[in-house]
Amino acid sequence: MVGYGKKDGDETTVTIDLIDYYDEETGFTAMERMTGWHCAMMMGFQARGHVPAGGISMEVAVPASEFMQVVLERGIRFEVRYD
Repeated sequence: MVGYGKKDGDETTVTIDLIDYYDEETGFTAMERMTGWHCAMMMGFQARGHVPAGGISMEVAVPASEFMQVVLERGIRFEVRYD
């Protein structure tokens, strides 16, 4: 995934590389783990009251750092690069 914007006031590009594999512990394939995973995580944020009420886009509903921490907690690894 590639994104464009500002970091510390400067125009920048961010690239996130995410590769997942079969999880022997749960028996889930990478496709199963990556299909709907973001929805399940957002539902958790909503259930814990971390998402404001109303129609809010997922991309801005919670800070990216919090969301990506939950990704790590699920055993999904990624690499972030700023260019």
